Amino acid sequence: MNRHPEPGAAHSFPHFHPHVTLATLRLPIASESSSEPAAARASTMLTLREAIPLGQRAVPVRFARVVAGDHYFRSVFVALAPSPELVRLRAALAAAGTPHPPAFPHLSLYYIADEEAHTRERLLQELERENVIRHAANGQEVVLECGGPGAVAGADVAGPGMTDRGALAGFTGTQIWIVDCEGPVEGWKVLDKILLAKSDG
Repeated sequence: MNRHPEPGAAHSFPHFHPHVTLATLRLPIASESSSEPAAARASTMLTLREAIPLGQRAVPVRFARVVAGDHYFRSVFVALAPSPELVRLRAALAAAGTPHPPAFPHLSLYYIADEEAHTRERLLQELERENVIRHAANGQEVVLECGGPGAVAGADVAGPGMTDRGALAGFTGTQIWIVDCEGPVEGWKVLDKILLAKSDG
């Protein structure tokens, strides 16, 4: 995601934290003249926190394929294998009344403006041609080469989801963030971070 082509539109290729969207809710807009929206926002955040199962363990995430989508927030994304842990967590949030996010589960790599929609497929093809995206022989998973330009030789990091070459096949989700996504992407605000229990083993 550090590779950012020169955008033609102002809101293409913003920088953002890689994330799996579990739920999207519209919070009441805060107002200085009234305490009602602030109270409603606090209530919604409490509902989200309480929907996360007590003792929720870290969630393993595996990459299935990379897709060029048809929406700004799904421009180029990694479709994830719907692991039982991820599906159970999403179901717990759905039981609290949160809408099901589109294309769940996925992890966005790039947001590209609709007026540059043709760039989405072209960028995906470039990433595949340059072996930044490598498809497994079984067709069921992909590996993302995370070294890229400027990577330090011999500094590959081994860990959950890392292959022996240091490429990423997945990761372990250890936190759930509640984020205010109003306005420009690079201005999104993290409102809360919930740490998940470490998995056994």
